[in-house]
Amino acid sequence: MHFKGTSSFLKHLFSCVRNRSDEPRENSSLSVDESREIPPLSIDEPRENLSLLIDESRENSSLSIVLPNEILENIISRLPVKTILQFKCVSKSWYTLIQNPYFVKIHHDRFHENNNLVFLKGGNYDVTTLYLLDYNEGNNGLVELRWPSEMSVYWMIMASYCNGLICIEDAMHILWIWNPSTRKHKRIKMPMVNYDELSMVNCCAGLGLIYDFSSSDYMIIRIWSTKKFYSYESDVRIYSSSNNMWESLASIPYKILYERWDPLTFESHKVFSECNPTHFNGALHWVGCKRLTDLTHKVILAFDIGSRVFQEVHLPADYVHCNLCRMTLLVLDDSLCLFCERDLLAEVWLMKEYGVRESWTKLFTCEGYNFPRAITKIGNLIVQNHEGSLCLYDPRDQCCRNLITNPPKFFGMGSTFVESLVPP
Repeated sequence: MHFKGTSSFLKHLFSCVRNRSDEPRENSSLSVDESREIPPLSIDEPRENLSLLIDESRENSSLSIVLPNEILENIISRLPVKTILQFKCVSKSWYTLIQNPYFVKIHHDRFHENNNLVFLKGGNYDVTTLYLLDYNEGNNGLVELRWPSEMSVYWMIMASYCNGLICIEDAMHILWIWNPSTRKHKRIKMPMVNYDELSMVNCCAGLGLIYDFSSSDYMIIRIWSTKKFYSYESDVRIYSSSNNMWESLASIPYKILYERWDPLTFESHKVFSECNPTHFNGALHWVGCKRLTDLTHKVILAFDIGSRVFQEVHLPADYVHCNLCRMTLLVLDDSLCLFCERDLLAEVWLMKEYGVRESWTKLFTCEGYNFPRAITKIGNLIVQNHEGSLCLYDPRDQCCRNLITNPPKFFGMGSTFVESLVPP
């Protein structure tokens, strides 16, 4: 799907390496299977140390006459995950190289800049399906993600995404972190919560996965919200992947808005928002609300991973008290972006100066039976029309081209997705 020419070249190289690895070595006492392992490096170690791994792999596979270190590293880091995983069996050193955190970061950064993938959830009655869409591949660009058999996700409540990892909670309140590109997954033990006190009627939930650069740690933020007479209160827990522990934070006077499905009637309350948070400016962002006297006041809730504090970010003034629209937060042009859907009208807003309400600017409006599903890095919309077809819409010249003419179903909101080697 990506870098076809480079991939073909590396596959040929891979074949040569495997063939040559089987030949006798006259000037070396080490075979491929006996090669010295080099311990993994931390992400912060210098790039020169990563070259030691490549030197070792060249020594063991006779690559010294083929490519210099820098070129080999450059080429491999530009390959899709599926292709790179095939190279793990070349030698122990190649395996160590591909597992190395510094190499994983290089690969992620490259694909983050050259990415055409969108992560989509099944909409309406579909509660178990996730998809990846490559909007440069036409009708061949939609792929359903298959759950590992151990996960057995039969009813997905919510999902959050970060750096190629997907965090999923199912109806049994089992939490998973899953990398669909490498097929690796990890089950997370949930904190103790009295679910009997959190009924379907008055409980809203938020789930977010985020990377903390200060501690090089992946963290999960889990929010339980309940309505208490004329106020809201939410319980907040945070999970650290490095120490495998949950920690309780101070409760907050807000609730997270989301599109809730009733499992008995299969009816949706479509006046809320997507519960998936948006990563921006070192924080997770949800659409939430608080009670001011007898009015419900909508805000954007931003959880800063560094300070572990929630802050309010103001919505456009027209939407503070709007109860008839569905809101979704995204990122566009390194700015916070807001989708607002109501009836047959969808508006896209951009916050040009973060935290300043007056900087909200309406970019454009979509009318009719075209429902936005995601936004690309250059500002084009992926929309789904009333017939179900997925289209790519350019709001600048108002041109629309078909992507998937006969998709299997209608979709919920999506976000950009980057394939990665990041372990769960």
